[in-house]
Amino acid sequence: ADLESRSISNEGLAVVLPAGHSLAARDAIDLVELKNETFLVGDTPWLPFTNLVRNLCLERGFTPETGQVAYLRDEFFTFVLLGMGVLIYPESVLSAKRSGLKAIPVRDVGKVVHISAVWRKNSHNPAIGGFLDLLPG
Repeated sequence: ADLESRSISNEGLAVVLPAGHSLAARDAIDLVELKNETFLVGDTPWLPFTNLVRNLCLERGFTPETGQVAYLRDEFFTFVLLGMGVLIYPESVLSAKRSGLKAIPVRDVGKVVHISAVWRKNSHNPAIGGFLDLLPG
């Protein structure tokens, strides 16, 4: 009750693959096409996102095989480059170009990642107003 929020964006998902992967030439894929892949997953702070991806896979009839655990985006990218698995990530990753990697939209999941700014209603921090002015929407 003591928090306020503003929606910033709603995003779909993308898969990050090594550039030489058999699916890397595609413009978009369905999540089920990754059923035989090893999924890289996040450490504890990533658990809600990992559960989201897992549930989306279960809805499509498969349980994702999980592999290496990482904490930072660049760790994930390195593991993908090393061929240790594929990465499911919010579609904003499509603008994060990395040599040797290809990000492809996952077309059959919709806008499942909701990003919001959250702050305390009674905060006297003068930076909040300026920050909110910079946000879209």
